[in-house]
Amino acid sequence: MCSPGGKQNRKLGALAVLLLFLVSSYWTIRCQKESGTDSTSLLLAGLVLAGPSGCPQIIGDGLTLCGDTVVSLEVSREEFDRVAPWPGIPTADARRYTKELLFSRFRDDFDYVVFLINDRNAAAGGWSRSVSQDVTGLGFSPFDNGALYGTSGNLNAVIYLTTLGAITGGPFLHEIMHTWGNYVLPSESASHWGLSSAGGQLGGWDPDTFQDLGYTNGNGKNVYQASKGESYHYFGVNANGGNCMPYSPIELYLMGLIPSSEVPDIKVAVNPEPEDFPNGIFAADSIDTVTIDDIIADHGLRTPGPSSSQKHFRVLTVIVTPTALTNEDWNLVLDDIREMEAPTKAGYCENFASATGYRATIQFGDLNNSLR
Repeated sequence: MCSPGGKQNRKLGALAVLLLFLVSSYWTIRCQKESGTDSTSLLLAGLVLAGPSGCPQIIGDGLTLCGDTVVSLEVSREEFDRVAPWPGIPTADARRYTKELLFSRFRDDFDYVVFLINDRNAAAGGWSRSVSQDVTGLGFSPFDNGALYGTSGNLNAVIYLTTLGAITGGPFLHEIMHTWGNYVLPSESASHWGLSSAGGQLGGWDPDTFQDLGYTNGNGKNVYQASKGESYHYFGVNANGGNCMPYSPIELYLMGLIPSSEVPDIKVAVNPEPEDFPNGIFAADSIDTVTIDDIIADHGLRTPGPSSSQKHFRVLTVIVTPTALTNEDWNLVLDDIREMEAPTKAGYCENFASATGYRATIQFGDLNNSLR
């Protein structure tokens, strides 16, 4: 038989063990945070850390809102396997998701709906499907297909991104730019800058790197070399490396953020062909020069201009997933969103504000105030 004193000693011993466990857990969590490996889904000997604030919040059939900032759309595994891989969500499904699911729960407050695929291993990629446009001078006539997506003209585009980390990893900034271009310059790469000195999110070279190499190839074409920047030896005809490239002057002009007077002349390769393209070497019959006055003569002045153009944009981000998201999944996207919408950039690559030269901003949050 145990004495009362023995029971008290055992209680004190148990309290000491519990205290030691809590102190050990605290320092383990603190060290993991300081090393950058903290996750709110961390499990330490039965201690579960809390998930993001206000998460999950069920708002509809298959729809979950997290952190007042991002939504998940849970679909069957069969449907996920059909819509997730490249070439991405079929148009009919994008319209159905937007019209029947999202805008049945959210008001028409957004400029973009961005579908992120719950996949961390897919190659970076995406597309942008224009929904409506009332700006003139972009190389095409204004249009409004909003009724097909359940909106009344506020939605610019629906964007599909292949991987969960594509907001900061790219090509988020690239797909946003497709709202306005390219439809004003001739290009062998449709809707991109191709072999030209427009050098920005939609491809093209940095004008300061261009040089005529002074010889012709076997087809009698002149040979040239350029890159996307002084520290590089190549450029892309469709893109220039995810989000690590600010918008170029012609892109900023088409976005309505700078006047035409700030757009330099643009060199465009005529009948180009690759020569040693990994090193930025290509051949062409000649190099044409296109001025902003040429563009305005062909397509009109971008209207509205920078004094009255839209400079703040709202995004509804939707993660398409076959299973419930983990706290780690939510936090990955929430962290990316905070970085993308921040007033200044946090790292080497650009966020939206820095890519525009701090002329425009983007907002992902405050979704509860847009719920119907």
